[in-house]
Amino acid sequence: ISYSLFVVDVRVGAGGAKYGRKRGDDRQGGFHVLNYTYGQGGSVSYTLMMIRVPTGTGGDMAAYMAIPKAGKGAGVVVLQEIFGVTGSMKKICDFLADRQFTAICPDLFHSVEPNLEIPEAEFERARGIRGKVNDAAVVADIGAAIDFLRQHDACTGAVGVVGYC
Repeated sequence: ISYSLFVVDVRVGAGGAKYGRKRGDDRQGGFHVLNYTYGQGGSVSYTLMMIRVPTGTGGDMAAYMAIPKAGKGAGVVVLQEIFGVTGSMKKICDFLADRQFTAICPDLFHSVEPNLEIPEAEFERARGIRGKVNDAAVVADIGAAIDFLRQHDACTGAVGVVGYC
């Protein structure tokens, strides 16, 4: 299967894609086209990007977003694990986009430590940060992420939520 990933880097100077380049790296504007080959068969493509999602408090939070090849799909809000919006969380969004869902994983710990990505070996540090998070604010942020995705052009309007612990 050959995968063509179109990675949109919406933050100026963010450094581009961090997915292992196997071949065919072609940079055009804000898009990074990365080709992956796994065995035989068809090809799948989807769009990956970091976005900003408005919160209910007037600010915004970062979120990882993956859009399916069709350009539109039912939405899934992927709730991060305690370690933040990690590579594992991004892979879950990618997996969902590969199956024609539009997925976002919002940074739910943004009020304590934005853009958090803690290695699993640092579980106690992650628990400490989790303890500083206001649960009511996180619930409001999840609601804001659902509303954002429901209204996004890449979403059919149907939105589900899945969480990881």
